[in-house]
Amino acid sequence: MSLHRQAFALTIMHVVDVLQPLLVIPYAARVLGPEQFGRFVYALSVGAVAATLVDYGFHWTGQRESATARGDENALSQILANITCAKGALLLVVLVIGLSCSHLLGLDRSLFLAALVTAAGNVLFPAWLFIGTEQSWRAALPATVSRFLLLGAFLAFVQTPQDLAIATAIQGAAPLLAAAMTAGYTMKLAVAGLRRVSASSIANQFKDGSRAFLFTLVERTVITAPILMVTYLQGYSAAGNYSIADKFIGASRPFFRVISETFLPRVAYYAKHAPDHGISLVWNVCYTLVVGATFSLILYFVAPYMIVLLFGREFSSAIAIVKLMSIIPFLLNATLLTSTLYMFNFGHERAWGYLVALSLLVFFVVTGAAVAAGMEPIYAIPLALIAKELLVLVVSGTYFVRHVFALARAPANSFDLEQVPQTRPNPNAG
Repeated sequence: MSLHRQAFALTIMHVVDVLQPLLVIPYAARVLGPEQFGRFVYALSVGAVAATLVDYGFHWTGQRESATARGDENALSQILANITCAKGALLLVVLVIGLSCSHLLGLDRSLFLAALVTAAGNVLFPAWLFIGTEQSWRAALPATVSRFLLLGAFLAFVQTPQDLAIATAIQGAAPLLAAAMTAGYTMKLAVAGLRRVSASSIANQFKDGSRAFLFTLVERTVITAPILMVTYLQGYSAAGNYSIADKFIGASRPFFRVISETFLPRVAYYAKHAPDHGISLVWNVCYTLVVGATFSLILYFVAPYMIVLLFGREFSSAIAIVKLMSIIPFLLNATLLTSTLYMFNFGHERAWGYLVALSLLVFFVVTGAAVAAGMEPIYAIPLALIAKELLVLVVSGTYFVRHVFALARAPANSFDLEQVPQTRPNPNAG
């Protein structure tokens, strides 16, 4: 599949992933009522945490492994079987612990099981495999159809506040339904690999995915922690203003997810089979920085007017926050290229893991120092987020630029920064 088609399929999938919940939420709020709707949102949040734990770092390492093994059905079947078994083991652990501690979570067991549907679906639906082998339509088509079918199911079966568990299960069932649609292909591939699964091969998957899991946890933390911190340090009103600004920043994140999932498989393949072409591809993907810069400019100049128009002048404090945070989309775009695409794939994964951990420490240290110096938390936290991304960009950018200059200086190297191979790489290469 060409990169343009890969990007188109992934864009459709992520747009629908964002759109379907937006259509469900107003209906759910009206039918379930304030109290049950709050429980519904909370249960989905618990389900999202469970899904993060079960997915571990396999979404990233699975893409990379399947990309480098593209065309080798035996290798792909073993990768699929190993990761599915590893995810299944994590799901069992989360299930046992969750059922025994559901009362501490504020959920009854039936609601916890409903919240766990997403995690179970992610075990069986290997979107990472389809993306890694550049067959993203195999992920996008069932995922999109599932979302629309479940929208109809939600409207049909959720009618009263007593339907809370049903609502939670339906809204989280998209991966499970998509898994059913792709079962004919994935089961055949996975069964072939099950014969070679061993405890050591599963342990290796956990080891390989540990740094990607750390990356996932850090990203989840810097998305969810700021609102909690603002609420604790400055109160609900400040948290509301911060949340509005954060929603505008968050609107750019699906775009970066599409970039990552479009180019990471090809970069990973080249990193193993044709490293010079991989560096060339990362270099040429720098054109996306124009889009990241556009997002930042829109946030700085347009978002303030949208805040006043949509939320009223009583939320005008969000304007200064969104202006301060407006540089973040550009920084996220840049670090995606130098950190996620380059360091993760070109032999710097250990340094990448340390950098991710250090960036989280910098976020908390800068926040604490700024607040201690008298800065309001609603401004200190955006400043800390910027410091975090700048650290990642400076370090990962240094690694990348050094590699580029080393290739450029090599006298016998035919490396060309302007050339990206347009033909699909030979699956049997290497």
